Amino acid sequence: MKTCLFPSRGIVAAFHGVSARMTSALVSVALIGGMASCTFDDTDLQNSIDDLTSRVEALENFQEQVQGDIASLQDIISKLNSSVTVNNVVDNGDGSWTINFSDGTSVTIRNGQDGEDGLTPPSITVVEEDGKYYWAYENADGTIKFILDDYGNKIPVSGEAPQVRINPDSGNWEISTDGVESIADYAFAACGSLKEIVVPSTVVSLGHSVFAQCTGLVEVVLGENITTMGNGCFDNCHSLVNISLPKALANMGTYCFRNCSALAEITVPSGMTVWGENIFEGCSGLLRITLAEGIENIGAFAFANTSGLETVVFPESIKSVGNSSFRSCALLSEVIGGSSLETVSEYAFCDCSSLENADFLSNAVSVGDFAFSATAQASVSLDNAVKVGASAFLNCTALKNVVIPDCVTEMGASAFSGCSSLENLSIAAA
Repeated sequence: MKTCLFPSRGIVAAFHGVSARMTSALVSVALIGGMASCTFDDTDLQNSIDDLTSRVEALENFQEQVQGDIASLQDIISKLNSSVTVNNVVDNGDGSWTINFSDGTSVTIRNGQDGEDGLTPPSITVVEEDGKYYWAYENADGTIKFILDDYGNKIPVSGEAPQVRINPDSGNWEISTDGVESIADYAFAACGSLKEIVVPSTVVSLGHSVFAQCTGLVEVVLGENITTMGNGCFDNCHSLVNISLPKALANMGTYCFRNCSALAEITVPSGMTVWGENIFEGCSGLLRITLAEGIENIGAFAFANTSGLETVVFPESIKSVGNSSFRSCALLSEVIGGSSLETVSEYAFCDCSSLENADFLSNAVSVGDFAFSATAQASVSLDNAVKVGASAFLNCTALKNVVIPDCVTEMGASAFSGCSSLENLSIAAA
């Protein structure tokens, strides 16, 4: 009686990771072979099974990898369809990129070559179709696919929309706006890696918060034909140092440059006919402001809390200064020009504790409540004033000389209260 040899445990173990059906088939082959010869050398079979196992495991790993890539791209597209914006893109140094979004989430995509290590990340772009423009992305092989919304529709852009892509050398977002006439609300908000922006002359308007929260933005070159900048256009761009406002600019929205703390100097063009509130509020690095000839009014809170501001240059065309326009500018010591100023609204220069000279008041007709409260003026002459508001010069402790002409018909409560150094007061007979 012969002893027949069945497949060893080592052979059966080699089937680990292979499907049950394939394992059964391989065992059957081994059994048949064993029954035919009863004794045999299983080395070749062992090697074949090991190779097959490795191939199956590699195929499974590749499938998982592809599924992960697809999930990442789907997540990116989903976020592009929502209000979520990109904060920055980080090169991980291992052929992968991590995209960090404004909602605190992130997506990692791999950047390989010829499919060996992964897929080159797509470039986000804009595609024209039947005279309209839609968001799309371009793959490494040159194929372009439209980005669709939740209903399967192509996502349109207004005008000839800007093209955006990741610079593989720096990891920064690059923007091309050639041919664009307007850039819509929040288009590049919170793109923290943006350092420089050049907006061409074709652009005439910037929407609300277009570049808000671009904390790495240093320099901006605006096209000469821009007439409108929306609310919060550059709000909280803390690193912004250089920007020239175009001469055509007529309208700046609320909080347009709020908390741009690195700005050192700004020239406001004469075309500025409409001011939003708080335009330059909190620009603590702003040292000098020049308002071009032709400007007649300064908006409310326009330069409030610009704690580093030292000098303001008024044009001769200036007629009024709005509510709290320069409030709490503690270092403001020099106001040049402004002899045609007629109205100084409430709190306009309140708490400007370094302001020693207000010669521009010579033609002012109305001085609002608390307009010069807690300033450092030594003398005040209201040659043409009709109204002096309540607490207009409250706590001006350096004030020594006050001349009130006969044209003043109304003086509010506590107008000069707390002026502890007042020595000479002249009130003309009515």
